[in-house]
Amino acid sequence: MKCVLVCGVLVACGGGNTPDPAGIFTDPCPATACTAGPTVATSDQLATEVDRAAGWSPLGEYTSGCMPASTDLTVTGTVTLGGDQLAIPSTCGADCRQKIVFRVDPAATGVTCNEPEQFFDFTACGSISLADTTVRVRAVLLDVHPSAFGNFMPLVDVLGACAAPCGGDRLACEANHTCWSSVRDHCAYCLNGTNEECACWTGDAFEPDGAACEMFVSGDLIASGTCRAGACVVE
Repeated sequence: MKCVLVCGVLVACGGGNTPDPAGIFTDPCPATACTAGPTVATSDQLATEVDRAAGWSPLGEYTSGCMPASTDLTVTGTVTLGGDQLAIPSTCGADCRQKIVFRVDPAATGVTCNEPEQFFDFTACGSISLADTTVRVRAVLLDVHPSAFGNFMPLVDVLGACAAPCGGDRLACEANHTCWSSVRDHCAYCLNGTNEECACWTGDAFEPDGAACEMFVSGDLIASGTCRAGACVVE
């Protein structure tokens, strides 16, 4: 196996539409309807709803599996929520930062990022302020290694309302109304492809046998291989 050590992890939420018209993926993420959730007016109410919706799924350049968001949460007035108001997941162990932060998706309107902290290609927020808006949330354990505090950080993605367009050149998952910034992530989190399959997926078809492929196998290792029968095979 040929591996390359890299210094960062490129993780982002991602809009446009990349369906699977040929039905190549046999087990895509199930379709879910947009659902109106509760209306909240205080930070305690919002914290309760975020904690209730938190799945804390692992998320990195090498993970896959459906990543749905919560129901729509409607905020009336202005509500500020800090990461310290949320419960740190039990799966956040010794190699995990003991602090919850937020990441605001471009499709989320009426949300202000407070106490910004730069991580690789995104900004983490120590707290957020929401003003008369509707959002969804998705809680993940984000792979950010190498870092000074360990391999993972608990992060709450603040997403746009279910019916909000993704915007820009992001890829839309029609099944669960989420947005992804790359073909690879759309493949992994919407089409439910494996890491090996998504390394050879172009957005329309698999690369031909013999095509070179690369994929993250951990937060800071990339393996090189060859596409065979729609999957990246590492020599």
